[in-house]
Amino acid sequence: MPRFLTAHEHAVLAAAADRLIPPLDAHPGGAALGVADYVDRLLGAFTFDPPLIFAGGPFSGRAGGDASFDRFLPLPTASVSDDEIAILSPLVLLEEDELHFYRSKTFALSTLRGRPVERKGRDLGALGDVVVGAVGELVAVVVAGKRIAWDGELRFAATRRSAA
Repeated sequence: MPRFLTAHEHAVLAAAADRLIPPLDAHPGGAALGVADYVDRLLGAFTFDPPLIFAGGPFSGRAGGDASFDRFLPLPTASVSDDEIAILSPLVLLEEDELHFYRSKTFALSTLRGRPVERKGRDLGALGDVVVGAVGELVAVVVAGKRIAWDGELRFAATRRSAA
């Protein structure tokens, strides 16, 4: 039963799929392979809860790892308030070994929070937060509750280690 297409549209799409990928000898055609069902599910992905989007990436398992074409992750959601934008990630649903790939490619604000912020060698205080613009650019930092415009001269100092 189609989820997005009408029954007639589904039938027309299945017939077109058989014209593009005709059955040949023992090989099934486009209709038998489920092309119309695939397109219907893709077009109707947002009619499901959670949406059927491969947010974690579909993997066939042919190159190692587990096949995950049937595993859908919920899309990230954002909570917007006057003070912050909190993005809730579907990565929390992944197993520890699956997270390694994502963690190795990302940079977390938590690694900078509390580190000294400097301008021209002068310590301004510990980083509390950052302010990000509409297209993802760094606009300002928050140090000791004070917003300081990001001007390219601010630096996040390396964490200091003691010899003890």
